[in-house]
Amino acid sequence: MIDLARGFTAASHEVHLLYSPTRADKAFLNGAERLRAHAIPIHHRPHVGDILSGLRLRSYVRRHGPFDAIHAHSTKAGLLARTALAGLPGKLIYTPHAPLTMDPGLKPFSRLVLAAYEKLLARWTDRIVTVSPEEFDHLHRLGIWYEKLSLVPNGIDVIEARRDPNPNPGRPLCVGFMGRLARQKNLPMLLESFARVLVDSPQPAVLAIAGTGPMEPALRAQATRLGIESSVRWLGECDPSILNSFDVFALPSLYEGLPYVLLESMAAGLPIVSTRVGGTSLSVREGVNGFVVPVNNVKAFANALGQLVRDPELRRAMGAASRERVEAFTISRMV
Repeated sequence: MIDLARGFTAASHEVHLLYSPTRADKAFLNGAERLRAHAIPIHHRPHVGDILSGLRLRSYVRRHGPFDAIHAHSTKAGLLARTALAGLPGKLIYTPHAPLTMDPGLKPFSRLVLAAYEKLLARWTDRIVTVSPEEFDHLHRLGIWYEKLSLVPNGIDVIEARRDPNPNPGRPLCVGFMGRLARQKNLPMLLESFARVLVDSPQPAVLAIAGTGPMEPALRAQATRLGIESSVRWLGECDPSILNSFDVFALPSLYEGLPYVLLESMAAGLPIVSTRVGGTSLSVREGVNGFVVPVNNVKAFANALGQLVRDPELRRAMGAASRERVEAFTISRMV
């Protein structure tokens, strides 16, 4: 959102950035300070407070509008914008960034209700922007017409990698993850996979987990049960520059749209091990810059990690391929 707002502003458009401070990280807040930004608290899940959030949103748009376009990011923002702003002028655009219906663990009744809501609200949406082919196909299977859908992959500021080409040979090899410590990211599988890798690792290795979230206490307890607590580093909230300290990037998610961190890891010159989620068909070429395995398959994920841990030449080759591949995902192209 920050990158899009800056890009549109640079193109001489007037941009208003409305956001919820309840889950905004430091990088977002720092970027918002230099934009015309306004905070409206929004609950992540359905909540009675949604009524007040919707009224605040409608009041802001009426007071500062009319707007030519209103672009809602995420399932919850899409719900609020497309209901609270009904009848107001402006084209309604919606980017779900992995709708909840993509979650393989969703209960059948919940999936049915959410699918019906997405299909119904699509009638009042001028355009739904997906960020990966997987997301595009998923929404079409829900019953949303092709004419409503667009595909615009995420883009990042592709800068020269700052990785040390000759790291200290005595330091442990680092498998890294960066993201929110929540159910969607499926970190229990990553911990179990890494525990298997350690058994056959030819050199000392650590798992670095950058991020915070509600699952952290349970994940720490799991690491202790697996006997790998001394090999796991809990880094907390970090700047993306931490990726330059990793040797391999692991993305064990249950579902995704096209995560920024995947592209940022490629820009840092890292080989990727990911589950088959949204965006991997665009960014990860199997056996070239990484490995893509089925969702929730511990054995396959551990095998892929193990290949990279054991083979420094493979890591270097795949890292270079990641760096080359990410050149296609620029902010200017996304804007």
